[in-house]
Amino acid sequence: MREFLLSEGLKVVHRHGFNASGVKEITEAAGVPKGSFYNHFKSKDDFAVALVERYWGEASAAKAAMLQDDAVSPGRRLVLYFAALGDNLRVREFHNGCLMGNLSLELADQCEIVRLRLSALFGEWTRELTACIEQARLGGELTTDMRPDALAAYLINSWEGAVLRARVDRSSQPFDDFQAILTRLVTPGGE
Repeated sequence: MREFLLSEGLKVVHRHGFNASGVKEITEAAGVPKGSFYNHFKSKDDFAVALVERYWGEASAAKAAMLQDDAVSPGRRLVLYFAALGDNLRVREFHNGCLMGNLSLELADQCEIVRLRLSALFGEWTRELTACIEQARLGGELTTDMRPDALAAYLINSWEGAVLRARVDRSSQPFDDFQAILTRLVTPGGE
């Protein structure tokens, strides 16, 4: 039941935003009584943390597979990884965006427990990208002397901005611009 509430709740929150999604809407989408929600979550904030962890968990396996694929050069992995993220949003016609970015905008100033969890996950994402960027640096695939951790943070921050802008403009141009800059910073295979 908990996983089903998270699954259905993710759809509701992704579609309408966290603050506009009440417990009633979440339980109605799941087809369960409102009281069932509180059997699995202490509060709506507790639900938000679980939602972020589920979202992150679903994305992590695919992310790890792409960023750690030794059959592909590290620079190419970075380019393919962000291209796949963009393709995922294009398929959804730029609706929903990134849940982590959405909840950061909505809840960072309102809910400390959610802010801390999001911060930790952004840190984890930064470390994963840093590892791939460091491999690209060692392989001569970087055209910049930026520290790998600074470049990783820059890419995430830029990506989240591109997602926001793509949603507003209903256009892939922000993704195209992001990819164009990424391919100037990283030369896959040392090309």
